[in-house]
Amino acid sequence: MQRKGRICLLGWTAVLILSFHVFCGPAMPSIQDFPIQPLHAPLPPPPDLSSAVRRALHEREGAVLIARPSSGEILLEYRTPRCRGRKFPAGSLLKLVTAYAGLEEGAITEGTRFLCPAASSLHPKEVSGQGGNSSAQVPPCSDPDGHGFIAVKEALSHSCNVFFFQLGRKLGRRKLSHYAAILGFGKKTFGKEAGFLGYGEDSPLLDLLEVGNLFQAIARKGRGFLLHNRRERRQAFWIRPGKDSFRVIRRALKEAVRSGTAQRAAPGGFSATSSEDPGLFSSLSSPPQILGKTGTATFRASPRGNHGWFGGFAPAENPEILIVVFVFNGRGGTTAAPVAREILEVYFREDR
Repeated sequence: MQRKGRICLLGWTAVLILSFHVFCGPAMPSIQDFPIQPLHAPLPPPPDLSSAVRRALHEREGAVLIARPSSGEILLEYRTPRCRGRKFPAGSLLKLVTAYAGLEEGAITEGTRFLCPAASSLHPKEVSGQGGNSSAQVPPCSDPDGHGFIAVKEALSHSCNVFFFQLGRKLGRRKLSHYAAILGFGKKTFGKEAGFLGYGEDSPLLDLLEVGNLFQAIARKGRGFLLHNRRERRQAFWIRPGKDSFRVIRRALKEAVRSGTAQRAAPGGFSATSSEDPGLFSSLSSPPQILGKTGTATFRASPRGNHGWFGGFAPAENPEILIVVFVFNGRGGTTAAPVAREILEVYFREDR
């Protein structure tokens, strides 16, 4: 069910309420350029990020988007020739949609656990969780030893395929499509069995802006501006979750950088070309806390069969910068995350 949005004036703040409204679909009304009250002091001008992006990609084919979460303004959008005018599968980034949908629909709570068994015991395997039972030939997880019984926060931070396969089956394609639209993906075709969609297998094709708006919604906890170029009119959004879903997801993204699949984006993580260089973050007196999620997706048009994503923002509270990295013929944790870290090092250097 889709309701019309309305303008709601709250002191100095004007936002567009999108309860059950498609986040960036064609029915979104245009609004005036209303300011959202800033949450902190004005930010310093960004450093020269274009050279940092080219250096971080290390001659790989890829694309990078950098934006200000507070205003939604895109600071930089960079694409190498092979990535211009193209969209790519979201891969494991779709797990963010599945998690949000599951929490909002009450299919899971923060404490609901599903069994992720070892790969050697999966074919076929009856799997069960506290939220209900399901029987299916589930896919192998990224961890061949399995995660055991695992809840949503750990499933996101360690990108557990089996957890989100089971949750996707509980939700179904229709609900996944609905929440994907709310979180910035627009109207997409979800053609595969819901369990596989739940963890990002054969996911819809996305561009940098769609992925950026997903992380903008998470960074702003459901309220802010859609990403836009400086010359474009700003459009505000307000996603009103019925539960504390954004808090759960943000905790998972924090854990992903701290000890999960996105560790190479963390201060002290390794660069994209070296496993020994801790990078500039190690010299900062107070390195920022980064929240992020990696994604690796199979892509038949790629010679190596996959490509990598990283999306995230920093610092954790009142984030100054949002970044999306895509690497053609790469992987999320080992390729895209280190690229993001090298760019964030330049942004947060102490002499800026």
